[in-house]
Amino acid sequence: NVKNAKVLFSGGHAAMGYSLPAAIGAAYAKPSSPIISINGDGGIQMNIQEFQTIARDHLPIKVIILNNSSLGMIRHFQEMYFDSHFAYTTPEDSFVNPPFTKIAEAYGIESVLIKDIQDISSLDLTSKKPMVIEIVIDAPTYVVPKLEFGKPNQDQEPLLDRKLYQELMDL
Repeated sequence: NVKNAKVLFSGGHAAMGYSLPAAIGAAYAKPSSPIISINGDGGIQMNIQEFQTIARDHLPIKVIILNNSSLGMIRHFQEMYFDSHFAYTTPEDSFVNPPFTKIAEAYGIESVLIKDIQDISSLDLTSKKPMVIEIVIDAPTYVVPKLEFGKPNQDQEPLLDRKLYQELMDL
């Protein structure tokens, strides 16, 4: 029921590791509600040990991991501000992900690896079982809107038309 859905997110969508603990808190607060946690492949590694909490307490969280085999937002900043001199953010410069589905299975959590977006339609995201869903996506993948260095949180890239931005700020 989308009408009663709630979305929890960190400001600017940039706090790596936020989604999983937020989902765990939501699952404790609303134990009968389906909970979906959406993570990047770098961000999930900030709190991947919490798979143990999900497994232990049988929390009905669906953990979605978008895997582009890079620290995508950091790589994007390196592209924007450092003339594409990448450092430890892509497979070409030593970044390697673990097999997320195998980690989930080691905790006793059902997992699935999605390589074709069409396969998502066969998943039951409303079941009461925890599940890790790793979705392989293209690299580079960009997240927008995003913060820019030296700009306030409300003025994210791509920039709004300056007149519209000023009207919204004057509300």
